[in-house]
Amino acid sequence: MGKVDEYIKRRRIRLLSRNGETPSFSDRVTAFKARRAARLDVRNKELEMLKNGLTFSKYNGNIAMDEFVEGDHPRDENGQFAKANSSEASSESGAETVKPQPTTPSAKEIRSRLIGQKTQDGQTVKSVSDHAVQRVQERKIGFDTIENLFQSGNVRPGHTPNTICYETDKHRVVFDKNNGKIVTVMHRGNRGGKK
Repeated sequence: MGKVDEYIKRRRIRLLSRNGETPSFSDRVTAFKARRAARLDVRNKELEMLKNGLTFSKYNGNIAMDEFVEGDHPRDENGQFAKANSSEASSESGAETVKPQPTTPSAKEIRSRLIGQKTQDGQTVKSVSDHAVQRVQERKIGFDTIENLFQSGNVRPGHTPNTICYETDKHRVVFDKNNGKIVTVMHRGNRGGKK
């Protein structure tokens, strides 16, 4: 049976099922065999690529794990892949000039810098949540910004009980006044999105 005949049979089964009719047993068997043959075709293509030294992921334009060399991809102190240095310009003497990359502060640095800070309404920062540390790192909000929020930002009650928000037009710090913990840090207002 040719591929066109298989397609016609599958199509006939779909049309019969839509009309409430039950396809015959032979029609269902033929459709099953056609689906299985299609799956086997895909599997055979993958096997052929492996025989030729190609992997399916490379075929799609990605790097396969067997081609990945750990030494070519350095990691930072947190185990994440380090960013590649885009500036590889060299001076006339042959020495490379490297622009300093802004570093993301570690959790220890963030906590040591923020714990002990006093706010304008007399609160003292006693701890910083893991969530807040992660947000400071992801959103690249500087210590000066957070300190400025505590000293001169607008103070208002938070959305949940026992929280206070210190905010400006651009940033907000949510602070739990019961345990002296910074809950989160965020950007506010339009950050390049739609107006």
